[in-house]
Amino acid sequence: MDDERRVIDFAGVAIGTVDDDGWVDDFAGVRFGVLTKDDVIDFAGVRVGAPVEP
Repeated sequence: MDDERRVIDFAGVAIGTVDDDGWVDDFAGVRFGVLTKDDVIDFAGVRVGAPVEP
């Protein structure tokens, strides 16, 4: 997970990782969204979280 960053929901719970290309996967490896400038957007267009900055 060196090249990935964790993603959290708005309650602060880790929900997955974002890779260098901006794709967001859950911890089972299922891609469910994309990282915009500051938010994680799922494929339904719903803002679901944010990246955790190192």
